[in-house]
Amino acid sequence: MNRIFEELNEIYSEHNNNYIPEDEKSISKKCLENTKYFLKNIPENLAELTDPGIEPYDGCLTLEWYNYDNKNMISLSFDNKKRKMIYTYIIYDDKGSGILTFEKSVPNEIIKWIERVVYE
Repeated sequence: MNRIFEELNEIYSEHNNNYIPEDEKSISKKCLENTKYFLKNIPENLAELTDPGIEPYDGCLTLEWYNYDNKNMISLSFDNKKRKMIYTYIIYDDKGSGILTFEKSVPNEIIKWIERVVYE
């Protein structure tokens, strides 16, 4: 999981230490903490398979999982304040999006969707 944390730290530093255009926002320390908290609370084998990134226009960090063989995916964006995530997934003909909070633990449905994307 160190690789993912290093990537997140690099994204955080590069984005916040470089010029940020008017229409983009910086990443808050709380957003970085929330993203790492999420990763620490899912199975490590799933955490290692994510592709971290940023939504520059709202300053949210993102984690994404893809399965290019069957075109399944799940994307999570993490809030700058609370332990809240915005999710979007496509798993075969099942599609969904919404907002979930994770104060103490990660919602089971998120873990199940990630597992389906990765392993099906």
